Amino acid sequence: MLKKYATIEILEEGEMVFGSVPVGRYMVREFDDDDEEVGAEFYESILLAEKHVLMYQAQSVCRGDNSNEH
Repeated sequence: MLKKYATIEILEEGEMVFGSVPVGRYMVREFDDDDEEVGAEFYESILLAEKHVLMYQAQSVCRGDNSNEH
């Protein structure tokens, strides 16, 4: 099971987020192991958004994060 995960939300053309239209149409939401949203970024292409998701999720695997072992 992943400790951290990210999702991609595809915005409608002209959809506003936080009161403005973002540059990118693909919003990547980052979550920690407690299912709390910890960040979000916007991308102009789905490929860049997917790359970010994979890199974000790999961080906990590569570093060996295991916050449940305290």
